[in-house]
Order: sequence, then structure tokens, then C-alpha cells
Amino acid sequence: MYHAWQNSPAEEVGYIRSLLTKDDDGEYFFDYVSWSSVVAEAGGEAKLYDAYLETLGTLVGRGLRKKDARVKEKYLWLHKRYIATIDEILSQSADSKWYRQNVATVVMARRLKRYTALAADAERAVAAARKSAETCPPLQIGSA
Repeated sequence: MYHAWQNSPAEEVGYIRSLLTKDDDGEYFFDYVSWSSVVAEAGGEAKLYDAYLETLGTLVGRGLRKKDARVKEKYLWLHKRYIATIDEILSQSADSKWYRQNVATVVMARRLKRYTALAADAERAVAAARKSAETCPPLQIGSA
């Protein structure tokens, strides 16, 4: 991705903004999960997207198994986007042009692991870690 000489700065800003998604907390992030961002907006190759999403799913599963609750929390965020992407793919009408052009992606999405139990375990671990952090006394530095 590079600046195109024929585009104004405002057009370039608009293009960059089209690659960002507003999160639940109001902050923007680069959506590197959904078909619409990876393939349609960023220009990723459709034929490579299936393997990409499968690999991302494997990473989500590994991340949700991590011991550190702070790491689990990050993967819970990614898990939410991963599941939303699967659901978006599976919600496409069989009559739609997108569906007809991407049947293999729909078939792949049907067989992807959702990691529901792992995500629930991770959510409990994160909640427990937060509760523990709230009940811990403040660290006293410099006292003996």
C-alpha cells in the first residue's frame, strides 16, 4: 500500500479509514479477520483467505489456552472477531453472488472450530484475575 500521486490527502485518509473498524469501546482497529476487510478492502487474495482464517482459528485456540489471564483477554478479543467472521460468512444467502463465488469459503467456515468451551474458560479466568487484582492490597515500595 502506498500513496497514489493522483489522490488528495483527504482521499488517502478516507482509504486508510476504510481499513479501520470501530470497536465496542469506541476505539478503531485494523480488522485483520473479516472477509470484507482482508479481501474486499485491503485487497487480499480470496483464494488464500480460507487458509488464512483456518490459521487464525488455530492461533485463537492456542491463545485461549495460555496461562496468563492478560494474554487470554487479548485472545478473547480476537475470538469475538473470529466468531463474528464465521457467522457473517455463514449468514450469506445461497442465492447471493458472493455465496456463489465463494462456496468453498462457506464450506470451510462450517467446519471451523468455534472454541466455545475454551472461550468460556478464558472468560472465567480473566474475571477471576480481575477480581483478585481488585482485592490485593497495594504494593508498598521502599518499606521494610
